Amino acid sequence: MQNDRSSIIDTIQAMHRQEAIGYINGDYLNMYSPDLVAVNVDCRTKMAQWCYSVVDFCSFNRETVAIAMSYLDRFLLTPAGLPVLGDTNAFQLAAMTSLYTAVKIHEPEIMGVDLVSKLSRGQYSPQEIETMEFTILQALGWKVNTPTALSFVRKFLELLPMGTLEESIAEAAYDLSKFQSELAVGDYNLVPIQASTVAYASIINSLEGLAVDATLIETLAYTIAAALRIDITSQTIRDVQNYLYQAISQQSTGEAVANNSPARPKAAASSPCRSHGVDASPRTVEAMVM
Repeated sequence: MQNDRSSIIDTIQAMHRQEAIGYINGDYLNMYSPDLVAVNVDCRTKMAQWCYSVVDFCSFNRETVAIAMSYLDRFLLTPAGLPVLGDTNAFQLAAMTSLYTAVKIHEPEIMGVDLVSKLSRGQYSPQEIETMEFTILQALGWKVNTPTALSFVRKFLELLPMGTLEESIAEAAYDLSKFQSELAVGDYNLVPIQASTVAYASIINSLEGLAVDATLIETLAYTIAAALRIDITSQTIRDVQNYLYQAISQQSTGEAVANNSPARPKAAASSPCRSHGVDASPRTVEAMVM
């Protein structure tokens, strides 16, 4: 049992090193002069919603959206991403291509490039999508195995001794953490935050919300802190935890968790992405596919 625990901690530490070295995110919308950037927070929110709609319709894993948005966010931090930040049409193409690539790599069934072109209502040709894919992959240095917040959550839960939580509580903790991680994927404010930090905040929020024994939560918290070598009393981590708590509290919690759907903030009236032909409605996606 101790060997299993050590193995889990080793895996967590390897994932943390991976995200710290090769999978760095940042605030790319504020890196450049405003006159160089046409994309805004609303553009990213809309594309994250669209990605969730597509994976739901196609019965893909929703975690694939987290991977796709990581591709997009990291690409936009590179010099190759600057022209995309200045063109909302190019941004939309990059977002759709990121999902296409994530599905191709991480799902058992691919989403054909012709289908992606069709989903864009013909706005982007298969060749444009494939060209953008190569541009993104080159800019990322072909680093495509993103450690997601949910992958950390799963490992964190494995640190709990077998039988510590009732099965129903363990499942609820996972579902609540999954919901928070999906909220984080769609929220630009959390883009610079490491997936492991989002996962820590999510799992602790979930266990506290489920009234799990405080001693057990504290033990898990300090075990995670030791594995990640982080200060869980730091203001940044507290802020992320509070931010996610407030975000999930603002939802209709029972309905939202039952539907397993991320928040869908209202679009700004002046959004430059409003007229670019991508609708976040699953029904609209279905109509395009059919």
